[in-house]
Amino acid sequence: RRSERDLRGGQSFLIPGLPPGYHCRQDHSEVGAIRVSQTDREEVELQEQLLQIQLCSASEEVFLAQLALRARLLNDEFQRKILGVCSQNVGPACQAPTAVGIERLSSAGKGGCEGTEIECLFMEGMSTVEVHTAAPKGLVRMREKLRKYAPPHPRGVWPLCANILDPLRVAVVVAGGPSQILQVIQWFTEHEEENSLPVRRLKNKFSRPEEAVANGYRDVQLGVLFTGSTGLKIIGEIQIHDLELYRLKLKMHKLY
Repeated sequence: RRSERDLRGGQSFLIPGLPPGYHCRQDHSEVGAIRVSQTDREEVELQEQLLQIQLCSASEEVFLAQLALRARLLNDEFQRKILGVCSQNVGPACQAPTAVGIERLSSAGKGGCEGTEIECLFMEGMSTVEVHTAAPKGLVRMREKLRKYAPPHPRGVWPLCANILDPLRVAVVVAGGPSQILQVIQWFTEHEEENSLPVRRLKNKFSRPEEAVANGYRDVQLGVLFTGSTGLKIIGEIQIHDLELYRLKLKMHKLY
């Protein structure tokens, strides 16, 4: 089936408008979720030269705090934005989620995971889409991720926490397999201006070899640049899941 081949081969995943060599980071000038001054950079260079020690987690703490605060401030708005994009694809005879549904989703950011169901129109016809949200990533989990990006990782540039691109997360779950996953991707990649939600990274786990995928689980992750009502920005993550795989993932988490 072509949709499955496209998903596994990553053939449909072009992000227009990104300059060559663009690296998606929270400290990028267009984001500013982490602010690093020139003085900060000079002090770290001196630490490495004079003390002859590599960067330690203590040098990351102020920037982790910046990112965690930005995530808490923008979490509810980010959730509403992703739900709104999905709601634009409802069928002509359907209604978008009610205000009650939106409030349910928003409140999930304060603990646990909750979802809203939307009947959306796909090429194959109507199908249910589940939109799930989680609380902002906390400082403990962010500190754990720092080890992943430590040198010699190719993205191991200080501050390492600027590589954390999922401080805000929303899961979009479809029941129609590869074709619907591809269509949801297009809701975001082909309508960036209308959504005011530029896509800055696309991570396709379906196209990776089995040994490169943790626990064999596959999904597609979009890193998007979100701007809140006050002008504050952050890169958040939209995780696009197949329903059967998503249910299996939840069972795996319970076992773990």
